[in-house]
Amino acid sequence: MAGWVALPVHQDELDSLLEALHRGADLMMHGPRRSAACHVADRLTNLHREFAQRAVPNGRPA
Repeated sequence: MAGWVALPVHQDELDSLLEALHRGADLMMHGPRRSAACHVADRLTNLHREFAQRAVPNGRPA
């Protein structure tokens, strides 16, 4: 994907960040921006899957 830069981030750090973002999106679900929150949650889920597929054991790009 154009514009992506490989950073030396460990998978557990990414997981923690994405979980926090998901919690924020979940909180938004109860407000007036529910459809935007659903979109954010869906996008985060997709990003999490992408990162998981590209993950390497030592946290560095191949």
